[in-house]
Amino acid sequence: MRSGGRKGKSKATLPTHNVSKPATSAIGKSGRSFPLSPYMVLMSLLFWTFIAYLSFKGFQYLAVHRTINDDDLDGFCDAVFSKTYSENVKFVNSYPKGEAGPYISRIGSQKYADTFQGEEALKELTNIPPIVTAITSHDFWIFQGLIKQISEGNKKGMDLHLVVFDIGLYASELDLMKKQCNCDVRKFDVSVYPLHVADINNKAYRPIIIQLMLEEFGSAIWMDPDTRLQSVSDLTMLKYRGARNFFLWETSVFTGLISYTSPEMFKFLDERRCAFIDYGMMDTKTMVFYRTNQTWTGVMKPWLKCALNKECISPPNARNSECFHYRRPKWTGCHWYDQSAFSIIVNRVFQFSTHPDQYSVPRFTWHKDVEVVYYFPEQPWSYKQLVAMALSPFICCGIIWFLYLKRKRGSDPLLPNKSYYNKR
Repeated sequence: MRSGGRKGKSKATLPTHNVSKPATSAIGKSGRSFPLSPYMVLMSLLFWTFIAYLSFKGFQYLAVHRTINDDDLDGFCDAVFSKTYSENVKFVNSYPKGEAGPYISRIGSQKYADTFQGEEALKELTNIPPIVTAITSHDFWIFQGLIKQISEGNKKGMDLHLVVFDIGLYASELDLMKKQCNCDVRKFDVSVYPLHVADINNKAYRPIIIQLMLEEFGSAIWMDPDTRLQSVSDLTMLKYRGARNFFLWETSVFTGLISYTSPEMFKFLDERRCAFIDYGMMDTKTMVFYRTNQTWTGVMKPWLKCALNKECISPPNARNSECFHYRRPKWTGCHWYDQSAFSIIVNRVFQFSTHPDQYSVPRFTWHKDVEVVYYFPEQPWSYKQLVAMALSPFICCGIIWFLYLKRKRGSDPLLPNKSYYNKR
């Protein structure tokens, strides 16, 4: 009986779990087990774009860092400049001509073949030297601030002559400049110079334009488009040059010359970098030149030699970004092109950084990084306006699509909506 009772009981088994499929929610029935919203797609795209950008910049910095070599700055430097002006001028005039020879003969008249033998600028000029600059489309609105100041000076009877070289204006901007500027607008013809001059980033055009102006007018005031005058009346003092051949300035904040100059430029000019370790960069945003023997032999001729040779003004791997600023006063990996060449020459010939009081006067200009000025009665479309016009159809379509999806989501009974959660 006992055994029979045992047989009647159910056999003990291990507990089991329910392997049946879970109840499918409303979202599961619709086939959306993991909803991927447009916002998540956009954020994911932005995230990976940011990662790609960081990777690209990292490779750039690594490539620049691999080119840095300052071994020649270590140890004792036995390179010194001559104490006489004539010896230093002789040295800079021995810089290799390379491809520059024929171009220099064409830029300057035959008077400048070897030595200056033409008519020098008067000690006291009858007019203020012409103001000259070169602008691209990027400078069109910034430059109008300087035009406004010059126009105000002319209204006071100062008779200022402004010469503007077009190095990259759109046709509409060029037409407005000729119509509204009341200045001498000229096209800079890059086709008659070496190919690298067409690259406006190296600013090889600057010494060329200055020399053309000196040949034509006998004097010139170079101003970058973002230059502003402290007072227009300050220009009057430039009529009286006396024994001066130019007015130059260092950068407003001392910047080491070798910090932003490629070692390859020094090699091309046969200069020793260590000799310039205590010298600073010259300010090329504002310069005043008079046509004299010293200006030609001591500044313009050697500057043109470098500007017209790509290996000098724009050596291999030269760049003005991804700088290692912490390495100053040694090389940061960046190169300032024509400004670097100009600084080498002026400091070699005149030791400007150690004797600035002999050559410069108080500054009469200052500079604005970004200042949009609408001085002309007519203005072309700005870049922001063009971008807004181009994107407006896509923005409108995006808004309509968003509203459509929102309305569809609110009307779908299988999808949770705001009213559903409010009831709970």
